[in-house]
Amino acid sequence: MKIISPKKAISFLIRERRLPALNEILMSMGITIKKEKPRLPFFIQLEPTTRCNFNCIMCTRKKLNPARLNKDLTLEDFKVIIKQISPKRIQLQGMGEPFLNKNLHEILEEGKKEKNFYYCYY
Repeated sequence: MKIISPKKAISFLIRERRLPALNEILMSMGITIKKEKPRLPFFIQLEPTTRCNFNCIMCTRKKLNPARLNKDLTLEDFKVIIKQISPKRIQLQGMGEPFLNKNLHEILEEGKKEKNFYYCYY
């Protein structure tokens, strides 16, 4: 294994003004890493909505970014996610009350069309 001299490492840091990435360190030592295409997840969690009809004092929903509050998962977004990822299992959970999403029934029906596909509710 080839070791980088401290002088080379310091000159890299000064020149680039950043820390080297792991692949850069390995390449400088003559080690190449075979890049594999990342596998898609078998299981995903989706948040049907961030809306809620309660205001519980212990709920962390209040700490959400205001841009995320009171948003629903649309049927179109659900279809895009399923086409791109095609998971076998989806868990519907999140910071809101799922039944407040007016598209929930259509989302569930769309999910039924997929083979070997099931939902978990928590």
